[in-house]
Amino acid sequence: MTYKRPLLAIAVLVALVATGYLLTARPGAAVQKKLTNRKGPRTLPPSVKSEVEGLAITNVRFENGDEMTAYDIINNTDRSVLSVVVRAANASLTLDADPGAVLIPPGGLRVGRIITDNIKDDTPLVLSAATFEGETAEGSPEDVRDMQEYRREKRGRGGK
Repeated sequence: MTYKRPLLAIAVLVALVATGYLLTARPGAAVQKKLTNRKGPRTLPPSVKSEVEGLAITNVRFENGDEMTAYDIINNTDRSVLSVVVRAANASLTLDADPGAVLIPPGGLRVGRIITDNIKDDTPLVLSAATFEGETAEGSPEDVRDMQEYRREKRGRGGK
């Protein structure tokens, strides 16, 4: 019966060591490591930016696990939007309405999607250019030029 005291002492010692380890471990340390792991899956949707006054990207979320990043483009202007360019690092996506149609009505929204592989953890989604009714364009000069060329070529092909 004398072996119970050493076992109790060992159990108390193990409990003290475990408690000390738990108290010294930083809360959220594992989460922080996962957030900065650029080789693994994304854990947070990207940040957003708009270079076109009156248009905003909101409600950024993952679809199909984290394969696609979906987002809403909101038109807070009183003009119809005919096309937009959304950029993420070296990838850009042009959303364009057919001739005679509207992409985003005044006060409306449009859902866009981009493949998440194009977006690293620190890469924002940027709404970089837009064409409004009357063919007026705003945003990054390079993307405005590319968007207008795309629209001219599309009209030359019959709008499809």
